[in-house]
Amino acid sequence: FLLLNKPKAVCMLQTALRQHHTEWTHVRAERLNLEPNCRRCNRKGTNVDHIIPVGAGGAFLDINNTQTLCDQCKTLKDQEDRRNYPGIFH
Repeated sequence: FLLLNKPKAVCMLQTALRQHHTEWTHVRAERLNLEPNCRRCNRKGTNVDHIIPVGAGGAFLDINNTQTLCDQCKTLKDQEDRRNYPGIFH
């Protein structure tokens, strides 16, 4: 189904989401450049994690609220976040 005459609000929302994604891509790339290894174990980092989860009030696009983690440490951090912030994770 092709919507030929999208409402202006839909177009504005799509533009905002693309911009938000682009900004996150830049923050993520900068974090991996600054910190290529996992902050916890020093292995090669593959994930950019929010130190304070966004749902708990952490800033989404603030590079100071990010850290590089490997897959294993990211899994452990996610478990910790679920325990520490039970109201934001389902």
